[in-house]
Amino acid sequence: MRSLVRSDRNPPPFPERPVSRRSLLLGALVGGAAVGAVSLSRGSLPAIGEVPAAGGLFDPDLNGQHPRIILGTRVSLTELQRRAAAPAYAGFVSTMLGYATARAALPTITGAGNDAQWQTVYWGLPELAMSYLITGDSAYATKVRAWTLYVADPANFPDWGGESGGSMSNAVGLIAVAVAYDWCFELFSESERTMIRNKLALQADRLIAQFSNTSVATEAYWKNDPQPNHRHFRIDGVVTAAAAIHGDGADDSRESDDYRLEFGRSQLRQVLSWISPDGSQHESITYATYGNEHLVRAVDVLESVGGGDLWADPEIPGMGSFKVDVSLPRNVGQFAYGDTDGSLYYFNPYLWHIASKYQDGELQEFLQRLYQSGPAGVSSFYYNAWNLLWHDDSLVAAGLDDRPTTRLYPDLGVLASRSTWGDDGVSLHHKAGVMGGVRLNEWRDRLGPNTRYINVGHDHPDGGHYSVSFGGAIFGAYAPYGAYLTKQTNSVVAGADLGQAGERASGFTQPYTDMRGRASIPAVSALGADTVSVADVSGLYAAPSTSGITRCRRTIAFVDRQAAIVLDDVVASSARNIHSLFHSKGTASAVTGGSDIAQTVGSSTVTARYLQSSPDSGATFTSGAGLLPELGTTWRTTVPTATSARIATALVPQRSAADAATLTSAASGSQFSADLTRPNRVDTVAIATSSDGYGALSAAGASGNARALLIRSEGSTPVPTTLTAVDATFVEFVGARVEVVGTRRNLRLTSDGTSLTVQVDAVVPGATPAADLVLGNLAPGPFSVTVDGTLRDYYTVSASGRITVALEPSAPHTLVYTLP
Repeated sequence: MRSLVRSDRNPPPFPERPVSRRSLLLGALVGGAAVGAVSLSRGSLPAIGEVPAAGGLFDPDLNGQHPRIILGTRVSLTELQRRAAAPAYAGFVSTMLGYATARAALPTITGAGNDAQWQTVYWGLPELAMSYLITGDSAYATKVRAWTLYVADPANFPDWGGESGGSMSNAVGLIAVAVAYDWCFELFSESERTMIRNKLALQADRLIAQFSNTSVATEAYWKNDPQPNHRHFRIDGVVTAAAAIHGDGADDSRESDDYRLEFGRSQLRQVLSWISPDGSQHESITYATYGNEHLVRAVDVLESVGGGDLWADPEIPGMGSFKVDVSLPRNVGQFAYGDTDGSLYYFNPYLWHIASKYQDGELQEFLQRLYQSGPAGVSSFYYNAWNLLWHDDSLVAAGLDDRPTTRLYPDLGVLASRSTWGDDGVSLHHKAGVMGGVRLNEWRDRLGPNTRYINVGHDHPDGGHYSVSFGGAIFGAYAPYGAYLTKQTNSVVAGADLGQAGERASGFTQPYTDMRGRASIPAVSALGADTVSVADVSGLYAAPSTSGITRCRRTIAFVDRQAAIVLDDVVASSARNIHSLFHSKGTASAVTGGSDIAQTVGSSTVTARYLQSSPDSGATFTSGAGLLPELGTTWRTTVPTATSARIATALVPQRSAADAATLTSAASGSQFSADLTRPNRVDTVAIATSSDGYGALSAAGASGNARALLIRSEGSTPVPTTLTAVDATFVEFVGARVEVVGTRRNLRLTSDGTSLTVQVDAVVPGATPAADLVLGNLAPGPFSVTVDGTLRDYYTVSASGRITVALEPSAPHTLVYTLP
């Protein structure tokens, strides 16, 4: 038998099904192969991808053939029948049939219809069509016919939605009706087909006309730049409708069949050339999911009808990578940023197709785990007709547990790090990028600085925000949809809680001058078991912000990828109160130096300890009712009436007595440090507070020149055992000295009391990983060192006590030698 379709708006819609709303870089790798070193997924910093050259427009062999929209071309009807009976698709089939059976005889549409009403058509028609195709049940055929003929009849609906044909209503209507027309072609008489395809042609032409019409400002929100999710589903609408009716004889087909399809393809190529090269999306992960499915469908449709291979790499595979990395342990949600509620959201089936296209077993395994994680996981693959077309049960789901555990997405400035990919993992997510992301700001400036409008209406002024998740709980609440104040995120504010540029009490944030280059994460180390990131969001507080903050750097040490130690280095143009804020849901109870935050997850209680410290005079530490109800409790660390502030905080999972922690901090000259103390263990973080963020650092038996040092000391009388140096020129530790020749690198030194292990890697993912190292403080005479498992026993140390170890620069390295 036969079948499929879907779309978006402000705020993102939630389907009218019995599912709760709440259930609703090219990143940087860490782990496995590179001894924990961070690198970008797919191996290097994301060069801007190239969309493959356009081939033919439409396969002439498809003239007169239906179905052709993915089904009947890429997925044959025989293969569809196999899938409908295969165990791997059983859940999709049973859920879809249940939904299709419950669909009303006709959709409810008032007047020309609104976006929500047309989305019901968009969700329902593919579902009904696919249900008919795999069962042959006349009840589904009756509904497919009724729905399609009802909405396609110009007497019922002279237009679909508003905005002069440029609405989301029109876009999703085009997808839905085009799919029903194509997949269930034989259900309609020739006169009915004529009516349907003429309506599709008219509505597609109306939508095409609106792509360049910016005369009505309130209707131009999706027309000006390549990245809004709104543009993506409109392209999908044009492509799918044009492909469905091409060559079938719509009233104006001699003039417009090729034009429609080529218009949709050219629009798609332009978007794929200018979306984020690392797969991130600035509007939120919710809107990424909402819009990306339309891009993937449009690519799939064009490929299925002979429109060429538009699989942009690295952009499209990056979509899958980003989705995986911003998801939280146990799949309880996704890292919240932008306009989102942090849920799993519903529009995930397109990810199956990305996994299949790139034979990505890690993504396939992630999606299977997500689908099997419970009701919210099932509902996140809501539109099951697409699951039947996009899920590839021949692809082995494997490798997720070996996937690197830390990735940096530099376009958006998002760091994702976790301890493991299992349910017992702890995750840290940190955002420190510019509104719109790097790539969109490049597009804005392509014709000249600030010359183009870009839609950052869904972005929030949230530079520096972070959260930690484990045990099914999320610690670190985020501003709800439509709340656009920095103080509603886990970030730094000043005075009367003034924050970053782009703050707005209501409505949608608009772009401001010179958004580019204002924030980034310039250094990340994930060597060994720890992740240390240095973020600089200083530029986000420049005009039009009136906060007075001129410097704001945040260093986070994710110790053992379990506990987060956060150091804020803030400078203001004049004396004012400087605040570091943290919000979290849960029941708070006071402990020394902070609070224990308890959340109930099922029958369990999950607790994290939040600690506050500052060496600055008069610093205060308070907590109370959240700034918004959705934020839970708000913790505030304040340095009063100051031109600078040094604030240390920590978030520590509390699983046993060994996790009982306290936090202290100290400052001297251009160094700020904090000690997180637990039984038989102290973790010390030291950062440079100089104007450029580099400097001489010395703490807990270690020293060097770097942006940051992390020193682990262990035992009842703590002895230093591990040093991580971020963006360093040299370090001294346990009597040894290691220098980087002529440049800066991340270093990790681990001592067992007899030998020293030295790891070296790039300061940022994708940069040159290694450089020659000088080993110092050595005894004169013969010397041997093991480099990446190979013994080099041919060195002789001179009276200077130094040797230079030459290293291949294109890879990270591990050296082991006997301590002097």
